[in-house]
Amino acid sequence: MQEEQQILDRMRDILDNGDKRGDRTGTGTLSLFSPGDLSFSLKDESFPLLTTRPMPLKLIFEELIWFLRGQTDVSILREKKVHVWDANTSREFLDGRGLQHYPEWDLGPSYSFQFRHFGAEYKDCKQSYVGQGFDQLKYVIELLKHNPESRRIMINLWNASDLDKMSLVPCGFCYQFYVTSAGGLITKVTQRSSDIALAGGWNIASASLFTVMLASVSGLRPEKVIWSTGDTHIYLNQIDGAREQCSRKCDRPFPKLVLKEGAPSLANGRDITEFEFSDFELLDYTPQKRIKFAMNA
Repeated sequence: MQEEQQILDRMRDILDNGDKRGDRTGTGTLSLFSPGDLSFSLKDESFPLLTTRPMPLKLIFEELIWFLRGQTDVSILREKKVHVWDANTSREFLDGRGLQHYPEWDLGPSYSFQFRHFGAEYKDCKQSYVGQGFDQLKYVIELLKHNPESRRIMINLWNASDLDKMSLVPCGFCYQFYVTSAGGLITKVTQRSSDIALAGGWNIASASLFTVMLASVSGLRPEKVIWSTGDTHIYLNQIDGAREQCSRKCDRPFPKLVLKEGAPSLANGRDITEFEFSDFELLDYTPQKRIKFAMNA
């Protein structure tokens, strides 16, 4: 069975057996809770990018590197034509969250800030936080390089004291890393909530990119991503698109993702934040036609 079939089967299970529930956006969902982990191999440069509809790897990368650089100004993404955070950082949305003191397009101390400055005091996205808080990304890379058998190689983005300061609290909030005796890097990402039809494929690809990048700068090999979700849902206004995707044959292999010479690595000493999308080459990606899913903010 193609690994992608796992995702389609999960979506079909939600459509057939999901609990109809209200939600924060007022749209309504079909939902299952903790329906089981999904696993995707990264061996031999295999990369789990959905083929039953196109996935924009460049946009996924730009969001991830923005997180890893500790940036919280969504204008940086907008300049790169990445608009996934626009709805949740608009003036209207921030005001509705009681964050009138933030400039428009301010993420607040969510993903990026917790990666690099956990525990620091957040003011707004225009400030410099260099040297402030605990740098979880640096901590993890040091452990991967120097203590790979540690059972404490984790990044936790759920800082409860900062939740009311965030434009949107993290969905994927925990990364746990495991290094095999043969030097393979396994990442388990845990999400409290998954808008699986719209963002599931994005989240899996992002965690996989992160694993490839971490492995490179730590002298390891990317081996596997495990995706664990809590409230796993399809919004009621996404049902037609989800049924369309589930009806498609899952008969195309995942593409390969190749790191080009000179990309940041342990050998050349370049930092993980120096990655650019041009450091990657995606091979043999032939997705089926686009399906448009509603974004519910």
